[in-house]
Amino acid sequence: MKASHSDENADKNITGSTRKHILSRLHKATQYANQVIELISNTSASGASETDVLEAKAYAYTLAGAHEFEKQAEGIKSKNATPQRWAPCLTKYSAARVIYSALLKATRKDLFKDVLAGTTDPSIRYAAYQSRIPRTVGVPTVATKYFPKDDAELVKAVEKLDPAALKEEEAASSRKQHRSNERVSLIVNRHPDYVARPNSKRSRRCDWPGSSICRYRLRGP
Repeated sequence: MKASHSDENADKNITGSTRKHILSRLHKATQYANQVIELISNTSASGASETDVLEAKAYAYTLAGAHEFEKQAEGIKSKNATPQRWAPCLTKYSAARVIYSALLKATRKDLFKDVLAGTTDPSIRYAAYQSRIPRTVGVPTVATKYFPKDDAELVKAVEKLDPAALKEEEAASSRKQHRSNERVSLIVNRHPDYVARPNSKRSRRCDWPGSSICRYRLRGP
């Protein structure tokens, strides 16, 4: 999936029977994952813990998000297609991200960190971009916004694992963005050889975190 949307293959769409096969397999995988949730939800009979159930839900949401992602990312769209069509994808992936973040905080397992960095976060960032959400809005903030808060049972389970899960996501994103902006301002103001000049053709990309769209050029006469 990631390779099909890379810069090298941006002009190659997956179409026809291959595309239908991918969507069908993702749909079936999501159904199977939901069946697993049903089987282990009765923790007294299955022997699964509440954490196990949450992890299963996160996996199911990830598969559902991938299904929605593929439905929108490839193929020919109608002229009336709007950015709002990415909302289901953001909702599914956001639920998965919040759950995985809570699991990471509670268990400290690198597995959850890898899933966040390699699957949920890049997918949310891409879907957010397609939804016309500014790049300055961090992934944690997007996840908090699109998390299905109407699912009271899910909210209760996540907050039981991490009481600050939903609130902390947004706060952490704001602090990170604030620190990044402070660092950029400090370097520009103190460094005599650089001057801020967004979108300049004579610019060089900043090499510090949080500056993917920030460009600077050498100060000249």
